[in-house]
Amino acid sequence: MDDATFRMMMGTTEQGIGQQAWVTPGTYSFVVPNVGTISAVCVGGGQAGAMQGGDGGALRYIVDLPVVPGETLTVTVGAGGSPTIYFDPDEEGSQGGSTYISRGSTVLLAARSFASLPASTPVGVGPAGGIVGGANGGNGGPRSSSSAGGGGGGAGGYSGPGGSGTGGSGGNGQQAAGNTVPGGGGGGVNILGEGASGANGQGSLGNSGGKGGSGGNSAGNGSSTPTDVRHGGRFGGGGGGGSANYAGQGGGGGGACRIIWGPNRAYPSTNTQDMT
Repeated sequence: MDDATFRMMMGTTEQGIGQQAWVTPGTYSFVVPNVGTISAVCVGGGQAGAMQGGDGGALRYIVDLPVVPGETLTVTVGAGGSPTIYFDPDEEGSQGGSTYISRGSTVLLAARSFASLPASTPVGVGPAGGIVGGANGGNGGPRSSSSAGGGGGGAGGYSGPGGSGTGGSGGNGQQAAGNTVPGGGGGGVNILGEGASGANGQGSLGNSGGKGGSGGNSAGNGSSTPTDVRHGGRFGGGGGGGSANYAGQGGGGGGACRIIWGPNRAYPSTNTQDMT
């Protein structure tokens, strides 16, 4: 059933075009405008680094999700995993928070950190209709020695996993090359639709952050210390691991959610830019 037929059956008419985004961790309400379907994307928060780099957050989008005009959906945006302020070679980085859209107790679309349980919404037909796509974040890199952390995993793309160089994914952070060098954070991903993938981090010192996918932010952005290449990029980049000579590890990049509506608009790339 196409969107126009669905709206006619529901007794609704198309209410122009629009979009709404949530980029700060928290829980929000979204009142559905006068439309019968929406399209949305969610990015889970990236895991913080430890000795191993943190996993990148998954990306999930949905097309033609049936909605009822005037109903209220709940949007929850997950935070990135919190960095530590000390070095512990045996520690595991904190997981990033899940980002999801729900109707009451029913989760319509969910994106988690790559290693989080429960898993992100499976690709295919969504639990309440609509078609789900997207990919998981990249795995954080293992430590290169007893005292040097791995690079963070890139955020998942619209059709390729983090660090794969496909589907708009974020690049993985560079793994530390020496005993005294921390790993770089993974690149984040944009929520404005699929674009070019971010490159993996490179550099002889081993601390280069991955680049953002789909025009998303590279590692270092979104950190309280923006020049810290260990921090996962917004949105969904995994944090880089620490080292014996650097205090702490990188935090994960925070998650995000965006909903769009209107004729001929759908993720991953059909008129997904901001429109009025």
